[in-house]
Amino acid sequence: MADLPKVLCPETTARSFVAKTPDDLASALSAPNDKMIFIESVMDPHDCPAPVAASSNHGAEVDYGPRGPQHRDGVQLEAV
Repeated sequence: MADLPKVLCPETTARSFVAKTPDDLASALSAPNDKMIFIESVMDPHDCPAPVAASSNHGAEVDYGPRGPQHRDGVQLEAV
């Protein structure tokens, strides 16, 4: 996913980072803010903050409605 800006616009000057650890994220956030920065955050599925889970579920509901895949067992995110 970190290559997405280059896929959409091969001549982009955007910076892309993959953050798998807190140090990776700190490094990405300390990059010069002179162009678009794209950060892919990789985390344990059970480490998702409740507001992120809630917004994801709401987005799926808006996109797909009551018959969408988010209503299948084990698919919808659960806030912890």
